[in-house]
Amino acid sequence: RLGFISQIIYVLLGAIGLPVFAQFSGGIGIILGPTGGFILSFPIIALVVGYFSEKFMSTIGIMLGMICSLLISYIIGTLQFCIVTNSDIIKGLTICVIPFIIVDIIKLSLAIVVGKSILKRVNLGYSIKTS
Repeated sequence: RLGFISQIIYVLLGAIGLPVFAQFSGGIGIILGPTGGFILSFPIIALVVGYFSEKFMSTIGIMLGMICSLLISYIIGTLQFCIVTNSDIIKGLTICVIPFIIVDIIKLSLAIVVGKSILKRVNLGYSIKTS
């Protein structure tokens, strides 16, 4: 829930023009532009990852939540790209998804490793099971 709220605030700060988006950009035009769907998906994916993290508290469960979130981001981002650029879904997937799949999976894996390492060092009252 806190991740969801933080991402709503992030999107709103960018929407009012603060340069919080890529390349120090901001403004409603970025959110309504071709890649704005990815930004709009941030609160939703934060909610999904948070839910999976609390519900399963295992590496596999959290990874599953992260993969679901990535798919949600790809869907929302690609759909907005296709609508704004008047492109078909194949072009949208070719531009917005396919070039990023491998790097995104690597980032998800690193997030799990780093997150588990941080949890070992910081006592937050819960832990992630390794199965």
